[in-house]
Amino acid sequence: MEIPSPPTTVTRPDASANAATDVPPAAPPLLTVTKYQNVATELLELLDLVESKIPDLQKENAAAKAYIRGRKSVPVPFMESAVTAVQLTPQLQSVNALDPLVAHDTLQYIAAMAPVKAKLKSLYTNLSFTTDSKKVGLGGDALTVYDFAKSVARKTDSDDALAHVENMKLALGRSRGRKKKTDGEEVTKAQPKTTT
Repeated sequence: MEIPSPPTTVTRPDASANAATDVPPAAPPLLTVTKYQNVATELLELLDLVESKIPDLQKENAAAKAYIRGRKSVPVPFMESAVTAVQLTPQLQSVNALDPLVAHDTLQYIAAMAPVKAKLKSLYTNLSFTTDSKKVGLGGDALTVYDFAKSVARKTDSDDALAHVENMKLALGRSRGRKKKTDGEEVTKAQPKTTT
C-alpha cells in the first residue's frame, strides 16, 4: 500500500515584510525660510510690479550706454527752447529734425520720472548702507570672538577651542603674517611640504 505524501505547505508572503519594503523614502528636510526671506520675496514681487508699470522701459546695453553717456549733458532748458523755436518758426519745421509733439512727450516723461529715479536711488543707497552697517557690526563681534578663542586655545590647550580657531581662520581667509624668533631673527611663513 502506497503511503500518501504529506500535504505541501504553501508559504504566503509576509504582508508586514512587503509593507516595510513598500514604504516610500522619507522626504528631504525642508530648508528653513527666515522672516527676512519672506520679506525679500514680497519686496521682489513689488519691484517686479513697479518695473512693469514704467512705460517704455529700456534694457541697458553697452553700445547704447556709451552713446548716451557722451550726449546726456545737454540741459533740459535748452531742449525746451529748441522745441519752442521749432513750434514758432516755419523754416525750422521744414528741417524735420524735431517733432514738437514727440518732444513734449519726452520732456513730460523726463520730468515725471525724475522723482521716481531719486526715490529708487535713495532706496538703494539706504538699503546698501543698512546691510553694510549690520555686516560691519557683526563682523566686529566675530573678530572679537576670534581673538578671544585664540587666547583660550593658547592658554588652555583646548582641542575644541583650537578647532574653532582653525575653522574661523579658514573662513576669514587671512594668511599668517611674518613672525620673529625670540632672538630677533625674522622668519617667513612655513612653506608647504613636498614629497619626493
